[in-house]
Amino acid sequence: MICNKKIKGIILDLDGTIAFSQHYHYLAIKKVVKKQLKLDYTEKQDAKYFTGHGSNKTFQKISKRNKLNLDEKTIKKLVTLKRRTYLEIVKKSKIKPVPGILEFVQGQLNMGRKIIVATNNRVKPTKIILHKTGLSKLIQDIITMEDVKEKKPAPDTFKLALKKLKLKPNQAIVFEDSAQGVKAAKAANIYCYGLTTSTTKRKLQNAGADEIIKNYKNLLCQKKPQPEKKQTQKK
Repeated sequence: MICNKKIKGIILDLDGTIAFSQHYHYLAIKKVVKKQLKLDYTEKQDAKYFTGHGSNKTFQKISKRNKLNLDEKTIKKLVTLKRRTYLEIVKKSKIKPVPGILEFVQGQLNMGRKIIVATNNRVKPTKIILHKTGLSKLIQDIITMEDVKEKKPAPDTFKLALKKLKLKPNQAIVFEDSAQGVKAAKAANIYCYGLTTSTTKRKLQNAGADEIIKNYKNLLCQKKPQPEKKQTQKK
């Protein structure tokens, strides 16, 4: 599908799709939960509660699981602290891009395709991550949670991406690493590649991913080399 000439635009998620930055959300939540709620927060819990869901729902689930009965005001305070902590971590960290992403994006641009980032993250950390991974100059536009009414798994983010790209759903491809993101792409009727950087193959398939990949290596459209013509020697 990636080499289909009808495709005019590529829509990329951010954390776990462009960069290995999903883990920083976990570290931020863990720090806030430990300091404010005096509770432990494990990576297993993070995979269950946070990935693709967002901070607000995560703290709601933590509250329910631990029978804390946190009110809306307290949840909002925890979300604000988490976002502040996450931004500090992102600023200080060396962020690695998903293997092959730079070459892939450059290859898509060389094919005349438009590239846009559509994420549940916020504007500031998104720009920092793109800069640190060397992609800021290659990405034509970004859409964050601050641009839409409903985040993923609602299709709003990807519908806005199509609008900005001036494309129809069958003219674009989405790349996502979370089940929530895949569901959002399919709800917008867009072909979706699922990356197993933060979510299992089974979960991505169950969410509706059309194809599953580990990274972007070898996901390039290259012309097949033509066989060399044998030169006939004159006698």
